[in-house]
Amino acid sequence: MIFASEITKTSVTTPITADSALGQILLVTVAGIEVLGREPADEVGQSTNPYLIAIRDVGVPYEVDFWFGPVTGAQRKAYSRATQQLDDRGFVQRVTEPNRDRVTHVRPTYAGLEWVMDVAGQSVNRKTLLRGLEYCDWTGNLSRQFRDDYLIPN
Repeated sequence: MIFASEITKTSVTTPITADSALGQILLVTVAGIEVLGREPADEVGQSTNPYLIAIRDVGVPYEVDFWFGPVTGAQRKAYSRATQQLDDRGFVQRVTEPNRDRVTHVRPTYAGLEWVMDVAGQSVNRKTLLRGLEYCDWTGNLSRQFRDDYLIPN
């Protein structure tokens, strides 16, 4: 778990490391898509699991307490700033409530996937991640790009 004292409002040039709030958000976002990718293809469209439905239809639910355990208000704000920074830098796309800037879901971009593969590629199941991306309604060309660039056969 990352403590609020370790998370500061940082500039756009701050490197993203695996143990930073920025890195942790990227890692858990990709892990959520891997969870979806573990589902059998014939069951994904019929799932009644609200978490998997949300990932498939909208993006990974933005649930800091679920991801990192109980967090303080200061930590929650720091994670929110980190998510905004990731969006500003092109690593994720934030999905917000209509008429508010409250994040409800997070979607990795190709740059976010590249970062995860560079930092944690050995622990990522590429085929499962690709399957999860292919199950999602919001990925567009992201799954094809990922498959082509990481040499995963169809």
